[in-house]
Amino acid sequence: MNSGLYQFADNVIHTSDKDLGTETVAAVVITGLAVVFIGLILLIALVWLYGKIFQVINDKAAKKKLLRRLRQSLNQRRKKLPRQLLHPLSKAVLRKR
Repeated sequence: MNSGLYQFADNVIHTSDKDLGTETVAAVVITGLAVVFIGLILLIALVWLYGKIFQVINDKAAKKKLLRRLRQSLNQRRKKLPRQLLHPLSKAVLRKR
């Protein structure tokens, strides 16, 4: 099985190609730099996107917490009101759920 691999390598890499010219080296270096910078840009975009996702999640949680506090505050204020001021329809609306 190794002999097949060696034959493949002999067919692809010739002895004359072992002494790489400046064009080949430049092409490999430019390709490598391009791949690395594209990877860095994608990584930065991914981290930015994760930040936005978690910011939305945290904002929703804070909003729910604020609404819960407001409901509790409203219920406490409603309990302090005298019953004569409340209209029968408003009692149905303000009733605890």
